[in-house]
Amino acid sequence: MKGNALGAAVGSAGQIGSFGTKGIWFEDAEETLAVELWYKFQVTDNISVTPAVFYIQNDNGFDDTVGGLVKTTFKF
Repeated sequence: MKGNALGAAVGSAGQIGSFGTKGIWFEDAEETLAVELWYKFQVTDNISVTPAVFYIQNDNGFDDTVGGLVKTTFKF
């Protein structure tokens, strides 16, 4: 159907470090990787459903994060 769309994003989710005088943003902190993939289904002219999955790679001993969501949009 017209209006369907596929999208992806890759970027940094910030830096992980310990709190201190420089906050969480400092030179020896490791950057994290964030990836998202989504697809928008246009159900009708006024309704769309967008499932998405994301992944955030964490360093410094933190667990990686994987999640998902479903967004439904209604236009009036």
